[in-house]
Amino acid sequence: MGAAAKEILWGLLDSCDYSVYPFGYESTFSTLKRGLRENERLKDNDIAQRVRSMPDFLVHHKDELPQPVEVKFRKAQELGRFLLGESPALNFSEPKPDLPQEETTLLRRRILDLSQKDAESLGISKSTLHYPRSRAHEGQPFRVYGKTAIRLK
Repeated sequence: MGAAAKEILWGLLDSCDYSVYPFGYESTFSTLKRGLRENERLKDNDIAQRVRSMPDFLVHHKDELPQPVEVKFRKAQELGRFLLGESPALNFSEPKPDLPQEETTLLRRRILDLSQKDAESLGISKSTLHYPRSRAHEGQPFRVYGKTAIRLK
């Protein structure tokens, strides 16, 4: 159903005159996806984690800069019942998804790519960077607060 959610979002964005480009490893790197799933050495590799964290689409509208879009669809069964005519309405407001606001794919990549020397030149200490870097490396949600968030942008 995740693929169906991506198709629906693509159609909605396209109908609003947005240009949508598939970008994620599911759509772009099918051979790599199989290799990441089957090869034990690649499963927990740093590069594999970066590839898995790629956004699903790059989207842009007219003169705006392209934006990464990641599709998170948590109500697949409800959508399926609605599309089959088994449910009269579709309610996406409840339950509200618990998505961290501070985290983005680009921020995750920035944290993973940042050397300790570069972090120190930005005024970010080793201990401050440790938590978000370890969480980003594990593919887990994380928060970056205040001045650190500003310095990472």
